[in-house]
Amino acid sequence: MNMARISKQFLAGSAAALALLTFQAQADTYSETLVKSEAVRTATVNYDDLDLTSSKGQESLYYRISAAARDVCGSSDYRITGDLGTAADNEACYERAVNDALSQINAGRVASTD
Repeated sequence: MNMARISKQFLAGSAAALALLTFQAQADTYSETLVKSEAVRTATVNYDDLDLTSSKGQESLYYRISAAARDVCGSSDYRITGDLGTAADNEACYERAVNDALSQINAGRVASTD
């Protein structure tokens, strides 16, 4: 995967994260989310130290979620996985894990406004 594609994916993911986080509550008690894969591997991402009202805090959260998803799902580089099928499965897992984590954060923020 080349750097331009990675940068585009990161920017697209960042934009999605920023869009989801715009619905945040003024104050909440949520400070971590769970990143998981279909193989039931999980990673907890803490973010209580981040200011999610700032773009820097939101980018840091997305980076943490992305890194945890990559750890949970494995590499999407076929040279590392040994075949294209595994690489594609890992990439699909990564996308689902990031989206699920962002959905959990958004759901928690919406729930805290009730």
